[in-house]
Amino acid sequence: MKRIIFFGLILAAIFFTSCMHEEIETSENRIAMHTLVSIRAIGIDSKLAVDKSFERIHELETIFKEDLTKIETNSGKFVDVHDETFKLLEISQKISQDTNGAFDVTIGAALSIWNFKEEKIPTPEEIDAAKNLIGFNELKLDKKNHRVMIIRDGIKLGFGAIGKGFAADEVRKIFDEYNISSGLIQIGASTISAVGKKSDGSKWTVGIKNPRDVENIIEVVELEDQTISTSGDYEKFFIRDGVRYHHILDPKTCMPVQNGISSVYVIVPNSVDNAGSISDAYSTACFVTGEQVYQTKFFYGDD
Repeated sequence: MKRIIFFGLILAAIFFTSCMHEEIETSENRIAMHTLVSIRAIGIDSKLAVDKSFERIHELETIFKEDLTKIETNSGKFVDVHDETFKLLEISQKISQDTNGAFDVTIGAALSIWNFKEEKIPTPEEIDAAKNLIGFNELKLDKKNHRVMIIRDGIKLGFGAIGKGFAADEVRKIFDEYNISSGLIQIGASTISAVGKKSDGSKWTVGIKNPRDVENIIEVVELEDQTISTSGDYEKFFIRDGVRYHHILDPKTCMPVQNGISSVYVIVPNSVDNAGSISDAYSTACFVTGEQVYQTKFFYGDD
């Protein structure tokens, strides 16, 4: 009788251990950063990882809003900012330099004069005024003290072309913390970060929209530990007199880019530091410049 009980306890222990290591999948969609965010995680602590990820994204929203107000209302003065804001601006400056301003985080003045919902085209005077308030060299970073300054009043920052990628990078850190080796992070329509493979061992698949027929897919991309970002002229736009006015602006002209390109995507391995930020910003830069492809040490290190 004792042997039977002992054997039963062993079976119970084995069953319990098996349940403890069972992979759990959690998927949630929530509104954050003024867009739909979808996070899918597979692992024992997937629910906790997903909840913490959304908490972090909302925290970033608060941080960025607070720091942008502080920076823009104290032109000509260095101000203290959160480490996250400083890091984002540091990455932005580097990409601005590498792309000769095709990506420029000081594009806020141009963004403020366009209203795609109301189909408003700025006047030539508004465009000229905005041009004078854009230039990444107008942004100064004090790396020692993590302080930031914009040189002139009226210069505005815009995180729209890099903030979602930065948030994806932060979520992947949380995935690492909770041992999530498989998952998918989608922030808005532009940035998706794939972690590992799907539970069936296959790669994650992402459909690229046809820019002239967005209900259909023009290409399918397979991802494994990679982040993809897209930029296209089909998300926010209106057509006037046969001209498509869209939300991707050339920082040098403050006008929507008109170079024959409709859609661009950039894929960066997650092994690269700040992969999400890089893919997000470079998709915009490549859209602005057209056919040019960037390969810099900032992407791949010294090798």
